[in-house]
Amino acid sequence: MDERARTLSRKLHNTRQWESRVNSARVKLLAENKRLNQAHKAEIEVELKKLKSLHDRREQSGQRDSRQCEKKLKSSEQHQIQSEDTLHADWMQSENAMRTEMVTVLETKNSELQDAQQVIVGLEKEQERTHSHISQLAAKNYNLKQCNTTLSRRISCIPAQKATAADKAIKEVLKVGQDSSVGHAIELKECGMIPDETHALVWDLIGNGVPAHQVQATITAIVSATGSNVNGSLSKHSIGRIMLEGYVASKMQVVEEVSEAEGITISGDGTTHKHINYESHHVYLNSGDKHTRRTLGVHSAPNHTTCTADLYDTYNASPRGQHNPAKVQEFAAKITGVNTDHAEDQKKFTRLVCEKWKKQCAEELRGERALALMTQEELIPVLWEESTWTIKAAGGMEKWDQLSEDEQDQQHRGTLAAVITRLGRTAYDSLSADEKHHADLIIWGGCCMHKELNSIKGGNTKMTSFWSKARLTGPLLLMNWDNDAAAAIGGTAVRSMAEEVSEGGGVKTTKLAGAIFRHKDDKKGQQDTYQIFFEASSAIGAIVDFPDTSNTRYQSHCTAAELITHLPLYIEFLDAIQDKKDSHALNHLEANLYWALHDTPTITELCVLALYSQVICHPYLHQVRSPYQEHSNLLELGPLHDSLLLAPNAFYHQGALDRNLWERPELFYAVHRLQESLPHLEPAMVAFFEGALTTWECFSSKFAKGGRIDTSTIAEKQRAWMRTTNDDNEGALGAYRVGAQHTPSMTLHQYNACMIFKSNATAAYVEGILDPNNHLFLRQEARRIDASGQERQRQSEQAQEDARTMTWRRELNKAAETKKEAWRTRLAALEVVMNPAQLTTKMNVAQINAQIEWHHQRIYGSKSRNWKLSKEHYITISESQSLSAIGLADVSQGMGLTQVPRVR
Repeated sequence: MDERARTLSRKLHNTRQWESRVNSARVKLLAENKRLNQAHKAEIEVELKKLKSLHDRREQSGQRDSRQCEKKLKSSEQHQIQSEDTLHADWMQSENAMRTEMVTVLETKNSELQDAQQVIVGLEKEQERTHSHISQLAAKNYNLKQCNTTLSRRISCIPAQKATAADKAIKEVLKVGQDSSVGHAIELKECGMIPDETHALVWDLIGNGVPAHQVQATITAIVSATGSNVNGSLSKHSIGRIMLEGYVASKMQVVEEVSEAEGITISGDGTTHKHINYESHHVYLNSGDKHTRRTLGVHSAPNHTTCTADLYDTYNASPRGQHNPAKVQEFAAKITGVNTDHAEDQKKFTRLVCEKWKKQCAEELRGERALALMTQEELIPVLWEESTWTIKAAGGMEKWDQLSEDEQDQQHRGTLAAVITRLGRTAYDSLSADEKHHADLIIWGGCCMHKELNSIKGGNTKMTSFWSKARLTGPLLLMNWDNDAAAAIGGTAVRSMAEEVSEGGGVKTTKLAGAIFRHKDDKKGQQDTYQIFFEASSAIGAIVDFPDTSNTRYQSHCTAAELITHLPLYIEFLDAIQDKKDSHALNHLEANLYWALHDTPTITELCVLALYSQVICHPYLHQVRSPYQEHSNLLELGPLHDSLLLAPNAFYHQGALDRNLWERPELFYAVHRLQESLPHLEPAMVAFFEGALTTWECFSSKFAKGGRIDTSTIAEKQRAWMRTTNDDNEGALGAYRVGAQHTPSMTLHQYNACMIFKSNATAAYVEGILDPNNHLFLRQEARRIDASGQERQRQSEQAQEDARTMTWRRELNKAAETKKEAWRTRLAALEVVMNPAQLTTKMNVAQINAQIEWHHQRIYGSKSRNWKLSKEHYITISESQSLSAIGLADVSQGMGLTQVPRVR
């Protein structure tokens, strides 16, 4: 290669020398031509001067020789012209010959020069590559020389270092012998950088609950306990960024694991903290018999897909994502199950978000795969058709030409999306029935503990109505102080109003007991006094915790019915409270509980709640947390136990749902001791179980025969596997509330960074999978998040969402006010019948409703929802002639259709 370069370089040098000689000859030729012209011109001028002087002499000698001189002069001029023409012709011939020869030579040299230039271009490129290679080799050589020099210096220092190290070791041994408490030092940094080992240590400490500002002190304390020292320090800012690095790694981990799963099940729940709605989401990765839980954190974003899109944006920006990118559509397409509570908004979320989103994303993925497999001949007709529709939708070709390039690009993107959707639907239609069933699999399952909670509500509602339907005296109304005072000093209407808004019965009693014995505010209620009293009593002799009925806790009211187990002791404790007070009187809350514990119907309801907790609640709790539970059997609970529970020889294997021992046997026997004094215990219990059964049937309809769950195969149930309860999200929300109280300054993404990294076991993913390039990405992304002001952005999004909701509510209120104004206008124009004698049976239902509506508005001042008569009511009134007898103003009260007027 070098020899060829030198040869071509010599040829290039020779060519350039020849070109230089040609240019020099050309210059000399032009100079010689100029010199000859100047010499010839000088000769002509000399000859002309001679002729002129001769002419002057002859002119002086006389006129005799003038003619002769003129002839000679003319002859001389002609000779001069001929000489000039001859010289010019000779010069031109010489010049043309020279030019022809030079052109020929130049053309030959030019051709050779062009060939040489082409060779030169190639040689220059080759030379550049050679120079680059030489530069690299020179740099390597330089580095090797530097390394060699460094190693040489180190080698030369080794003997001295060995001697120094030996001396230092001897000194250290002697020093340790003198003071054994001195140990080696722990380095938190290496050359000013925080190493991966320190990162892992910080993640472990944060994950185990150590506050960020206490990490440095914790490390120092632990290391000091081992007799060592700590070199270096970690600032609070550095610890925060290390937490964010774990957050970024957790996002990447979730995306990769979702891509590998056969199906995923998502779950969610929401709560309110400081008047802001927060939602928690979890995902289960289902692959055969393996089901792995991964949390997605707690978020306040109003858009449910925002968190998912953020996961995939983060992953695709990483080196692993750039090498193997993932699409957010893959997440939605793999959703096979949704687990939430039974609220309507969660069911709507499943229908509109999950099912619709899953279908749309699956179509896009199928369309993209079909588009990649299409040839150009197959694709052009489809694009032409969709483009035609796009131009037509834009208003025609003239309107299309008026669009800007950005607007046309946006339309083109829409056209491409339409093509993908069309191809995706075509691909879906070509699937078999089994393939469509497999692709569309998505099962909604409600939290089992919410079923149990609602069954208690349904049973209590039915038991409450049992007393009035059986025409029996119900439980004592436990009015608050205001209603009690209003009922005592007010009239009949006020007393009726107070009775309507007041409650009584077993559930109300457990609420009051929870407020007294275990109030959620530790400054209210008896709290520790209650525990000390029961520990000192001979009947219990241990510290007890009353069920937390002041907070929303599953089975808390049924469990609180354990009041009947030690009923005399609770009454004795209330007497003790009264005796300890200076006023020697219970407050209104305590008095309500005292009288409720002496009321027979209230004790009856407490016994029903206690029996339901022993027979259904606690056994069901054990079953839903067992891997072998069967939900379909829950539909038959309820009336199966009404005669077994109260039999004198009842045993747990006959009455309990799971045929295991009672959760509280002493509670069961306490009910039997009170049975003789409670005459309505059995019918009240039957009513409660009937109401609970109705609720069970409503909330367990998804297990019905022929339903989605019943017709699913074992493999499909494995793909859509979900937990029996929603404890994952409820626990995450509760943990966030507690964490926000302990560390109020911690931002939401910092909390998620700590919680997700620990819950998802991201440390193993970071240590076992991520390489140094991805570690560098974690640091860069963490710094970007730290500088982006995400918390401020989240609050801004919340403000925008609040403004949107406010605008929507104002529009609704405006529409309602317009409708109400139209209602007032219609009533104002109504011809009112005030005399009952004017009423006839010829009035239709609409006219009767209008009259009753006017009278109801005059009496109560508002529109009632229950005043309208049906056709059957109208026929009944007409046949009994009660319409004219009682008057329109009293028709609604006579039919039992009005509401009790509220005291203003």
